[in-house]
Amino acid sequence: MRRRRIAASLAVAFACIPTACAPRSHELQPSLPAVETRVLEPAGAPPQRGEAAATPDGSASSAAPAAVTASAVPPGPALVRLGSRIEVDLAAREIRAEAQSALDAGWLEQAVCRAGTREHESVLVVDFAPSLLHAALLMIGLEPGRPGRWELAADGRVVRLAPEGPRLELSVVRHDGAGERVEAPLTHWIRGVEGHSLPDHPWVFAGSLREASGYVADFSGSVVGLVTFGDEVIAYEEVLADAAAVDEPALLVREDRVPPPGTTVTLVIRPAR
Repeated sequence: MRRRRIAASLAVAFACIPTACAPRSHELQPSLPAVETRVLEPAGAPPQRGEAAATPDGSASSAAPAAVTASAVPPGPALVRLGSRIEVDLAAREIRAEAQSALDAGWLEQAVCRAGTREHESVLVVDFAPSLLHAALLMIGLEPGRPGRWELAADGRVVRLAPEGPRLELSVVRHDGAGERVEAPLTHWIRGVEGHSLPDHPWVFAGSLREASGYVADFSGSVVGLVTFGDEVIAYEEVLADAAAVDEPALLVREDRVPPPGTTVTLVIRPAR
């Protein structure tokens, strides 16, 4: 029964992703490779006959998953791995994703991006398809809202539409020089241009967009946004235009708190309490 619920959650993951209303400037690739999941079973629990073996390779995919499989799991708490870099704790309703620090100084437009996209303006970088994170959020019982957007009205006013979706808590876990576990809100690694701090958890599950050729965040790299590109999986609650002529850059890396670039950390995502 648990296996069927997990598979069902993943099977509908992309049915509820909203479709974009207008074409975007970047190209989307049409391929949709299969992605498998792995359920971590208690020691000694044998797989049921006929269950497909899960692949351990969780490297980044170029597009949204088209099919999933899951091994059997007995009743009780379970950890589900999506690829090798995302772990979903179904009982705790918690997602743990492997990430690396991307910058130790500079301006920011993203909090988390996909590898090979926006590392020059992001605090963290991850090496998996953002659509897998969308699926993980569905698995812990959350439904996406929609990304925010902004536009210039005919009279020159900036019209801002805030993102919608269930609120989230995002934290970063790493180990300090003494080997002690340290957890802090992701925003503690970000500061305003005047040195002010951000709210601890200003995040919502927006859900990016789906176009004819795929899940938009998989190609743009927008995992957790700061400025509003309009395709973020997880969005910052305030709409900040991605055009400097509209909103001047306002967010920076907090240099005294981030580890050196390339440091491996764990991004922890939970529903807001």
